[in-house]
Amino acid sequence: DATFIATEGDSNGGISGDINIESLSLEMDNAASISTTSFGQGVTGSIDISAQDVTLLGGSQIKSITTGSGDSNDITIHTDSLIVSGAAPGLFADPIHNVETVLVSGIGSQSFGDGDSGNISLYVDDLTVSDGGHITSETFAGGSGGDIIIQGNTVTVTGTAPVSDNPQLTLSSGIFASAASTDIYTVTGDGGDIQIQSNNLSVTDQAIISSDTAGPGNAGNISIDTINFDMQSDATIATLSTHTGNAGSIDIYAINNLTASDALISAQASQPNGGNISFIVGNMLSLQDTEVSSAVLAESGDGGNVTISADLIALNHATIIASAVEGNGGNITITANDLIKSANTIIDASSEQSVSGTIQLSPDSEASSALTNLSE
Repeated sequence: DATFIATEGDSNGGISGDINIESLSLEMDNAASISTTSFGQGVTGSIDISAQDVTLLGGSQIKSITTGSGDSNDITIHTDSLIVSGAAPGLFADPIHNVETVLVSGIGSQSFGDGDSGNISLYVDDLTVSDGGHITSETFAGGSGGDIIIQGNTVTVTGTAPVSDNPQLTLSSGIFASAASTDIYTVTGDGGDIQIQSNNLSVTDQAIISSDTAGPGNAGNISIDTINFDMQSDATIATLSTHTGNAGSIDIYAINNLTASDALISAQASQPNGGNISFIVGNMLSLQDTEVSSAVLAESGDGGNVTISADLIALNHATIIASAVEGNGGNITITANDLIKSANTIIDASSEQSVSGTIQLSPDSEASSALTNLSE
């Protein structure tokens, strides 16, 4: 508890050392830390952990940080069970974002200079990110963000952490790849990609998987390859651009089923083009009270395309949007052997000031008896 293992380079280009841990079990609690940091031209050391069980609780963190032109090295974890959960009690000052916030448990790679942040590779049987836990790749300057690569049997991302005594203020659990500007730093690098391969993926209870950019660099892509995928209770998967960089694409492949209820899947942009969204599902895709959006919210960018393919598609009070303002609307293509769509489902590929995109439903409402309205 309350301990740390750290290696640091120096400002003259010194390389920080590697950290290698092999253990039956690694448990970190009470803001414990394992970190490598580089300054100037030096690169950070790598962090490699192999254990049957790895648990990060109470604001504990594993992180790799570069502040100069040297790259941050990779973080790699091999384990049967990885739990990243909870936060340290109380608030602490975050000078990067100029806020007071909680110190969440997390695994992170960060770049504050022209060096790239390292990749995070997690090879697990069961991964749980809960109660505000984070897995993050961030760049705040000219370096590119590292990729987050997760391979596992069961991946669960769920819940929030309280930020204060006010129950309305919470911090979502999540997996984040960000190119972010702050009061101190101006980002120009690209954000990293998020790649998840698992047999079962669950994102629930306000948890988030996202990539974003607040600068001219592009947001990273999100790629999910799973057997069964479940999203519930304000869960979000999103790529977002709030500057001139493009939003990333979202590609989801589920061999069996994808079910989303009260969820958001979004690849939106405020200025450039919206990202493309693709679902390929072997059996059933169900969207209930769920929004899928590749819209551009302002300026001249085109809406992204939305492509949905499954054996059975059920759309109940769903919203599928590929709209634009000054640019062209994106195209929406929905293909299924059986398509069930409620009357209150909205499908919109319009443009306010330019050419609207196309909407293709196969089978369509006139050609197939399989298309019926669900009760509202």
